[in-house]
Amino acid sequence: MYLLQTSELIPRWVIVALSTLPVLIFVIALIVGRRSDSRRQAALARVAAELGMGFTPGDNALLNQFGGFAFYPHRNWSQVTSVMRGMIRGSPVVLFDYHVNWGGGGSDLKTVRLTVAAFDLASKPLPAFEARGGQNNWVTSLFGKASGDKVIDFPDDPDFMRYFNVTGDDARAVRRLLVPEVRSFLTQRTEWLFRSNGRWLLMGRGGDKRPKPEHYRAFVEEASEAMLVLTGARV
Repeated sequence: MYLLQTSELIPRWVIVALSTLPVLIFVIALIVGRRSDSRRQAALARVAAELGMGFTPGDNALLNQFGGFAFYPHRNWSQVTSVMRGMIRGSPVVLFDYHVNWGGGGSDLKTVRLTVAAFDLASKPLPAFEARGGQNNWVTSLFGKASGDKVIDFPDDPDFMRYFNVTGDDARAVRRLLVPEVRSFLTQRTEWLFRSNGRWLLMGRGGDKRPKPEHYRAFVEEASEAMLVLTGARV
């Protein structure tokens, strides 16, 4: 008695079909994704016109103004699309979609998509810092220390520390910026990310969430409100 080979049990066309299925799924996903991105860009171009802002489909060189990245420092691929430029509440602002691959290789590689609001504060720069919203614990604090960032704590505000991991070079200046009223405001926005390189104040909702075009105005309003709070114009 002899065992039949796999090729004798299964027709060749079935084997070929199964071997090409992953490639076919990838191609279909790529086409669907590009069509979705094209529809989003067209919708956001209309939103920019309604807001009285300029619009360009993409501008990767924009990241040079922020030190090469918006959020998530990376050595891998990133993309900037749906760029709006204009004025919001008296401040120059750039709004854009940010798509980045960051982390290590293989299974450690993470893909993030978010919408970023970048306010130009050249006339009133802030200290350089980063405040990442989300559930904060000893693991995230340890990661911040391991990455070389200087973790800044607020021992008198456990609620804020529970949800935000804050880093920066000048702890005293950052603590002067994040006074109790500002921390209270941020604690109501625990999904948001904030970063300042001095001149530019960047912010966006984390968790791989981008506002739908119909909700874009609300995102701009919330971002501009946060800008006013962080610059001391409104607390």
